[in-house]
This record gives sequence, C-alpha cells and structure tokens, in this order.
Amino acid sequence: MRAPLSCDRQRFYHLMSLVCEDLPNTTVDTLVRAGHAATTEQLRAVRQCRKVHLPWLVDLVRAGLPHFDIPAELLPVPPVIEPATSFSSSRCVSAPIPARQSNLLHLRQCC
Repeated sequence: MRAPLSCDRQRFYHLMSLVCEDLPNTTVDTLVRAGHAATTEQLRAVRQCRKVHLPWLVDLVRAGLPHFDIPAELLPVPPVIEPATSFSSSRCVSAPIPARQSNLLHLRQCC
C-alpha cells in the first residue's frame, strides 16, 4: 500500500507522470485563447514542470485530454475555511513590553 499524497507538489508530479507524453503541445494556446487566467508563459512553465501549480495542470489536462479521468486523489484540495471564533483573552498574557523589545518577542510570549 502506498502512502497518501499529502501536498499539491506530490499530486502535481504524480499527475504529470501520467499525462506528460500524451498532453498535446497546442493545449496551452487553446487555454489562453479561451480566456484562462494564466499567461502563455505561465502555462508553458507548468507544462514543462518548471512551475508547480496543480490547478493549472488540471486545467491543461482537462483541455488537452478530455477523455482522461483524473483520479480524485490527484485533484487539488479546496482550502478549508474555519469559522471565525471569538478571541480568547486567556490565551494571551498581557504584560507591559519595554520599549526596546520587538513585537516579535511579544508574539512569542503571547501565542
């Protein structure tokens, strides 16, 4: 059993290993003409593995290889937005900070 892919970089290289030989050269131009947010240079860098950007690689694969089913474990994970919680003053010790100490030191004491 293989370990799960934990980050987008691993997913990017695994997906690229599956499609690198079959992905057409014209896919970049097709996406740019369709109004993709990335520029031609950025998409070429993704296609050549010089820039690791998983969502753009998924766009390239879907445009260039429409019949290729991308495995679910290789798709980008949407960011998790945690609900806002109220600030708890019990976590932070409010002590007077001498003028010479930096705010960074206060943050270390605080959190």
